[in-house]
Amino acid sequence: MIQGDELPRAPALADMRAIRYAGAPVAVVVNGDLAVLAPALDVLGPEDALHRFVGAMCRLAMELELGIAQGAYEDERAEGYSRGC
Repeated sequence: MIQGDELPRAPALADMRAIRYAGAPVAVVVNGDLAVLAPALDVLGPEDALHRFVGAMCRLAMELELGIAQGAYEDERAEGYSRGC
């Protein structure tokens, strides 16, 4: 619970990873444990192929952030990862 003038800590930009596909921002991963899809993509639902593809890109970003996977995040790498899912 917040008391007085205390504010919850907002994630720093360093804690966020922008996910881009075909040159456009499609999602953001925060702290390796939260993925927020762009509204236009989110409304498509998990049955949509692009929605699932971007979800897999986010998964790689999360695995890298949490140390489950090794290396640096690059959108091209995430696209390859998504194609293999």
